Amino acid sequence: MRWLLRWKKSKYRKPLVLKGVRQMGKTWLLKEFARRYYEDLAYFNKQPSRSLTPLSHLAHASESIGGR
Repeated sequence: MRWLLRWKKSKYRKPLVLKGVRQMGKTWLLKEFARRYYEDLAYFNKQPSRSLTPLSHLAHASESIGGR
């Protein structure tokens, strides 16, 4: 966690992107770091959601509804 603290204190820091294999503790590490050193946390999960319909599917559906 020391390198995260150095990142936080750097005046030249860029947005943090943490990548790695599944189940290695990335989410826990960042949430724990945020709990200790920040008041607020914005968390974005890049993993695709099955509940979202791809736009390409919507285009095909509108064509078949319109009879084209």
